[in-house]
Amino acid sequence: MDSRVLCLRYLMGDASPEEVSALSAWIVASPENAQVFALLAAQDAYFAVAVANQCKPRGQDSLLLEELSALERDAGPAQLVDLTDRVEERERLEKQQKRAARKNKQDNHPQRATRKQQVVLTIPKAAVWVGLAAAVALAASLLFYLSEPNRDQNRAASSPDSEQATPAPPPVFAAVVRSLDAQWKGDEDLSDYLRQGRHTLTQGMVELELLSGTRVVVESPATFVLTDINMMDMLDGRAVVDVPKASTGFILDTPSARFVETGGQYSFDHGAATGVVRVSTLQTTRNTEFGVFVYGDTQTKVQVYRGEIQATTLHNREAISEPVTLVETQSALIAAGVPPKTIDFDQLAFKREITTELDLADLVMGGDGTTGRKNVGLHLLTGQYTRQVAGNQALVGLISTGRPQPVPASPYVTGVFIPSKDGQLSGLPIGLTLPNLPETNGIGYGVIWSGAMMPSVTAQYDTSIPAKLPGYNFVGAGQPAMVMHTNAGLIIDLDAIRSQYPGFEVVSFQAVVGNASGRTEDEAADASRSEFLVYLDSDPAMRSTFVRSAPDDERVAKIDLSLYASNRYLTLVSTDGGDNNHQDWIVLGDPTVVLQPLENLTPDF
Repeated sequence: MDSRVLCLRYLMGDASPEEVSALSAWIVASPENAQVFALLAAQDAYFAVAVANQCKPRGQDSLLLEELSALERDAGPAQLVDLTDRVEERERLEKQQKRAARKNKQDNHPQRATRKQQVVLTIPKAAVWVGLAAAVALAASLLFYLSEPNRDQNRAASSPDSEQATPAPPPVFAAVVRSLDAQWKGDEDLSDYLRQGRHTLTQGMVELELLSGTRVVVESPATFVLTDINMMDMLDGRAVVDVPKASTGFILDTPSARFVETGGQYSFDHGAATGVVRVSTLQTTRNTEFGVFVYGDTQTKVQVYRGEIQATTLHNREAISEPVTLVETQSALIAAGVPPKTIDFDQLAFKREITTELDLADLVMGGDGTTGRKNVGLHLLTGQYTRQVAGNQALVGLISTGRPQPVPASPYVTGVFIPSKDGQLSGLPIGLTLPNLPETNGIGYGVIWSGAMMPSVTAQYDTSIPAKLPGYNFVGAGQPAMVMHTNAGLIIDLDAIRSQYPGFEVVSFQAVVGNASGRTEDEAADASRSEFLVYLDSDPAMRSTFVRSAPDDERVAKIDLSLYASNRYLTLVSTDGGDNNHQDWIVLGDPTVVLQPLENLTPDF
């Protein structure tokens, strides 16, 4: 039986003892399973409150709790945790002073109003140990607040200072499934969940899961409003909505348009007093995924990747056009006051998931892969960053020490080095070797540089070369490039990148590489050789030779190497090709480390 169906049967009170046993085993099997159950349970409680204005425990709760307890006892000694305590902790801290001031008065009133019976989502402590605190706290928060609709009134009735009671916070409508370098406007902590209301993402990306199960990927800068558990307003920016079969009926409004997911058949209730459209799903037929780009108050672009939606033009939140149905691979532009107009579909217009492409040049220069650090160099012998490159004669003729130098300012760079004359290096990280490293003249030049052109290190004449390769130009703004004039080497710690981006795996390294120094017709056929090598751990993964006098298509190569969870180190090396390092301007254009969410990886990773 499908896991979501099993959860719903339990929440509806229809599960048999065998199904309850199967459900309990499924919940503790993984953090993702427990999160799904927590969100479904919270959603179930929400609707129970909306219908009956109260939430009563179901008879099967004790049976499921018994099964979970038995499974946890098998895993080790632990007590079950009532996670409503976690939700109340912040509230207790905020109200500590008020409670202290009222303590004496409260002690004189032994007959206090008791709380209504509440549904408490109890999860095995073993599940919390594997990282479920955020998901469970979200569900527990909803169950705590939504199962007591009159909680504040009860407290007010029993408190002599009822006029000072703090209003309950808005309900939680979404969990933050994952994020990338996300920063929000204001001081509120939005790392785990988002409440009803307006939110502005000023930096990075987030993936949200609404209580209905709908997932939304939001790319900054963006402003949106969570209006219900399956409804939102997109005021500005980009978002991609993925509505699963079990959660159809999603509605997204922009200043100029309304989009209704039509993966099933629905009944509509237009609330005249509130202006809110309520949708009831009668039949579900398919998944739906669509992207929306809002241009301020006047225009909205939409395109459908799967399923179908209905698009309507709005004016002052009122429909002024007939709905237009859009299906897979269709796209439309909706301007204020104008019916939807079909436009060309652009497969790459939206980031459909948080698939991260990190700038390796930025990582090497002390950034986190997103900060775009440029016009800075990494010294080959000191491991220090410097901008004092132009006219710095001390950077000419650097002699190899035969060992990598640590880079203290970057957690991602284990070491920087100049390849030695005999191709041997000592002091490498434990377990790392670089077999068949070429022999060189053992001399380095300048720095490893991030930017369009490394300044000339000689004052007498200009030796700088722009970061251009045959068929490629990385000089323009927004074009990452890294210059590794021979002889130079870098050791990148992939585990440090994984630590910076939990929930993701490093899956590939991509770049264009070549010698930017132009060819001359009078050079010998094999003159001015240079080489570029890549190692994955101790395994040679790539070796390209570039001859300055060769045709253009032979002086450039593309890199697209798959990386796996077992890989720890990525080592990049430029060498002089066995002659000398004159005019060996090795350029890495658009060097990129690609990440993918762990849940999307195939088993071979």
